[in-house]
Amino acid sequence: MSLPTDYLERTYAGVLGKIIGVFMGRPFEGWSHEKIITELGPIWYDGNEKLGKPLIVTDDDITGTFTFIRALDDYDLDPTAGDRWSENVGKTWLNYLINRKSILWWGGIGRSSEHTAYARLAAGIPAPGS
Repeated sequence: MSLPTDYLERTYAGVLGKIIGVFMGRPFEGWSHEKIITELGPIWYDGNEKLGKPLIVTDDDITGTFTFIRALDDYDLDPTAGDRWSENVGKTWLNYLINRKSILWWGGIGRSSEHTAYARLAAGIPAPGS
């Protein structure tokens, strides 16, 4: 399989778009469209500043993207490898995440799917069962 000649440019544009979307949308993530329009109006400004929210926080949408993909190199993986893929991504979580401090939303076991999966991995239940 060969990559398109503009692959790097496409990848850069995709990552840049994701970063912009995450940072612009984080302060009102989960709000309905109606609530955003009622309380904030059209968003043509930094919502973090207006709502008094920090700009930089633990975030799986960006840091997770770059951390979880490390499984490809760390375990010499083919992403189509089924359960072997899942198990090794789980090992990558255990290798790189700092419990209750980095990347994931640590919202509680049974409340945050990521926190629950991490806790189960740490307890020895391999992915995808975790």
